[in-house]
Amino acid sequence: MMTRAAERGQEWDHIVVESSGVAEPREIRDNFRDAMVTMQDVLQGTRLDTLVTVVDASTFLTEYEKRNR
Repeated sequence: MMTRAAERGQEWDHIVVESSGVAEPREIRDNFRDAMVTMQDVLQGTRLDTLVTVVDASTFLTEYEKRNR
């Protein structure tokens, strides 16, 4: 994606990755960090800037308390 953008002469300002369903933010961050080490050529010119998490407020507290027992 970065290579094609460079070939077009139009670089990306931001890339948004949406992870539907149940996703652990820490795992997403760790996967990105691992990829930065193992796939440097693919991710050249990128960095993880912000990780946003959206939760279901109606069930969050109950589910959070279950996990931390």
